[in-house]
Amino acid sequence: MKNWNYKKLVIKSLGFILFFNVWLPGTAQQKAEQAYQIINEGYELIDAVHSNPDGFLRQKTVGKTDQDGEFITYENLNEFNRHSSKIFDDRPYVDFDSLLTKKQKKELVKKMEKLSVVQLDPSRVIQHVLSDEEIDAQLQKIEMGKSFGYTIISFPIIQEGKNGIKYAIIYETAALYPYGDPGGNMYVYCKMDGEWEFFCVANVFV
Repeated sequence: MKNWNYKKLVIKSLGFILFFNVWLPGTAQQKAEQAYQIINEGYELIDAVHSNPDGFLRQKTVGKTDQDGEFITYENLNEFNRHSSKIFDDRPYVDFDSLLTKKQKKELVKKMEKLSVVQLDPSRVIQHVLSDEEIDAQLQKIEMGKSFGYTIISFPIIQEGKNGIKYAIIYETAALYPYGDPGGNMYVYCKMDGEWEFFCVANVFV
């Protein structure tokens, strides 16, 4: 009887080892592939939106810990979103609660709360990417009466909604010297037939 119990224990142990050797690496690989796809889609959207080769983008994106990061919330998105042709409407264009399941909403809120700073890869962006050092150098060279500006963005947040519709949210503001900034907006896009299309905008500060 002891011999049989020992054999069963060995079989269970082997099964446990096989489970971790086969299942876990597969899971890690799937997560890596998903992360890679999200990054690719993020750059794809950035290039679709910022396609003017003469424009400037700050290399450092906005993260949740930045001052601008406090405006990137689900509440702001849901309350202040408007259609592009009705910016001054007194009510939202859509209710995102109706576009997302409870689980998807929870995922989106978490992504916003944990939004990380990214250093944009210049080789993957159409516009000129400026590091903080390059921005400082440009500011030192501004002549009287001249201006200098660049766009500041968050890395796109990708979220699947109901019926498999994919949404992307990107926060955007700008630095315009010597005039100041023009305010901040969250732009929402949805993927239709493989292409990103503008969906709505939420003005979160002026």
